[in-house]
Amino acid sequence: MVFDGNESLHVAQFLGGKNNGPCTPESIQRAAISRAYFAAFVHALYYEIDNDGFQQSPLDERGKDHGLLRKHFRDHKKHKIASELKELHNWRKTCDYDYFTDPSMLLSAALESSLTNAKDIIDTLK
Repeated sequence: MVFDGNESLHVAQFLGGKNNGPCTPESIQRAAISRAYFAAFVHALYYEIDNDGFQQSPLDERGKDHGLLRKHFRDHKKHKIASELKELHNWRKTCDYDYFTDPSMLLSAALESSLTNAKDIIDTLK
């Protein structure tokens, strides 16, 4: 399926309580992968700000924090978290920006991996 903006909008409306569906499984999986990354990234970001001295970038440069946070984890010998964040970020970018990806690209496997990695990161950084 070529990217269908209406499907992504339906998911956003559903998540925002503005409709009851229907949403395609592909659009739901893509959104879930993106949200799993966001959950893990923001949790890890604020954990490291509060506990290990990570300095968040100025607002207009926050996009850099994705790579900088992974580097911070590697520098502090937390390689597994850095690796899991990288995998999550790659899946998120694929789901958010690769509009022409064939839905048979194993979205269900990517979703399972994303949910597992996000939970592991959040559970580790308590």
